[in-house]
Amino acid sequence: MNQSSPSSYLPEPVIQSILKLLSPKYAIRASLTSKLWRSAWITSPVFEFEEKSLPFKQADFYDYARRCLAVWSDHCDDRVNMEKLSVYSDVGTDGTFFPRFVELVSIATNRNVKIIELHNCSEDYHSHTILSTDSLWSLISDCKSLDVLSLKSFQLSLAITLPVFSSVKKLELSVVGIDNSSLRYLLSCLPLLEEFVVGFCFDFTELRVSSPKLKSMELSICDDDIPQNVFIDSVNLQSFTYTKAFNAQGLLRFSNCKLLKTLQIERTKISTGNAFDEYLSQIPFLENLKLKSCQINEGVTVQISHSNLKSLVVSGCFRLCKVECNTPNLRYFKYSGGILKLFKFKYCSGLLNAKLELYTGSFDGTEWFWFIRLRNFLEIFRDCEVLSMAVHLEGFPEELRNYDMLPDPFYELKHLKITNSMFPISQQANFFNAFVELFPCVETFSLKAFDCELTIKYDEDRDFNLSWIPFIRASTSDEYDKNFEEMKECIDTIVNLLSWTEENYSEEENCADEYSEMDVSSFGV
Repeated sequence: MNQSSPSSYLPEPVIQSILKLLSPKYAIRASLTSKLWRSAWITSPVFEFEEKSLPFKQADFYDYARRCLAVWSDHCDDRVNMEKLSVYSDVGTDGTFFPRFVELVSIATNRNVKIIELHNCSEDYHSHTILSTDSLWSLISDCKSLDVLSLKSFQLSLAITLPVFSSVKKLELSVVGIDNSSLRYLLSCLPLLEEFVVGFCFDFTELRVSSPKLKSMELSICDDDIPQNVFIDSVNLQSFTYTKAFNAQGLLRFSNCKLLKTLQIERTKISTGNAFDEYLSQIPFLENLKLKSCQINEGVTVQISHSNLKSLVVSGCFRLCKVECNTPNLRYFKYSGGILKLFKFKYCSGLLNAKLELYTGSFDGTEWFWFIRLRNFLEIFRDCEVLSMAVHLEGFPEELRNYDMLPDPFYELKHLKITNSMFPISQQANFFNAFVELFPCVETFSLKAFDCELTIKYDEDRDFNLSWIPFIRASTSDEYDKNFEEMKECIDTIVNLLSWTEENYSEEENCADEYSEMDVSSFGV
């Protein structure tokens, strides 16, 4: 009796979602497995043509793309609209194949496409300049269904004769050469623009954005000798992300951005202590600030001052050592990096949720003074509502064994996670109790080694439960049993150090019956 494969019961939209995750080469192969998958492939409203992932090149590539669109158009009712057209291809020397680009766009706009992405993969992205007179613009203007337009690695030279794009809500320009006037004309033709992404574009020295409906903008400034000055005057702007190459030049100015609540600054070089305040002072109602992978000049004390700020996230900022924060309404603080010198940290007392992720080097991890600095650093968070900390250690100083040398206990820490992936749990068990002594009021405490992770959870009565999960690599069941017993002895050592009894302690994935019945082939080597 013939039995249908499980895939034959999948709805067509699910099959189409699966095909989207495959490269075109493998999607074509999958479509040949059955009539249902063939139909799903043909009728999918999403088209992504990437020349480098296909065996067809240059003219053959465009012929293939056109045939795919023609087959789809023939098989689908006119009422079925196209969702997306993405073309990643080489337009050729002097734009030889650009008319074929436009031909594909024409087919898509006739089927009310919503998203168009055109990426030029030529080695020389100056190989073709799109002018105002190109038919591409009239096709886009006439397509009233188009929501998103993305252009990458083109040269644009536009004039005031550019038609209006009355439906486009998101514009993305990436590695595009465009001068000041072309930028101005392009933005003036987008009355409904809500999202604007500018990624390392060049040839312009001034970008002025005053789109009345703009809500979100992402701007990446490239490393260029010519300053690129940006002026934002959008009353409905709510979120702005600014990425600036370390040696890039230029100004960023905000005006009338009364709804701007979220500002993210990435990979920006900070030369003076008040550099961030220069941005913040222009945004009176800012609530969320995120600083990511910024480079701080050595010796600079970073100043962050804003009376309305409620959330501050700082992660991966190079050479960030000294900070002053005057943020009286701050309710959320997340920090990732080394121990800071917080000369001043004003936050909303009793309401701050602070999450710290601290890292040590191979030297710091074995130095007793690092733990003294840690204790002093935490003192400023004494008035938090909730304080959580994750510490990535490279080692443990021997002084942790001596309770007389421990710093004063810190009672406000609620959640603690220690990660030391360099050593097995057997080399960390004797240090476990030191952290419990140092942070006696934690509600959850976890320790992750490279071979095991254990977690302690306390309830309101300070009763607790210990659970652990082994990460054992073994080639045979006997080797697994041996490693498991050794690990269990380490867990027992921790239990004894903490003066716990067997009634308080449970195990996860540690039942001998379970692993003894497992097939040896399931163990990793």
